[in-house]
Amino acid sequence: MSIKLSMPQRALLDELKRAGEKGVFKSVSYGPASVLVSVGHAKWARKFDNGNTGTLVITPRGINFLNGVL
Repeated sequence: MSIKLSMPQRALLDELKRAGEKGVFKSVSYGPASVLVSVGHAKWARKFDNGNTGTLVITPRGINFLNGVL
């Protein structure tokens, strides 16, 4: 099984890796963020504004994906 990411999803995953534990502030409805959360490469650390926005952080699975480990 292989997982393919679009360019915006890959760019967001790279951004999350650079941000580390601080995470990145994004809209919950942002498409690339939703996909990364659904495949387990990222998670919402905190949500704000009645759950409409939040801080997205990379998971160990996302780090392994970037390093080429399945």
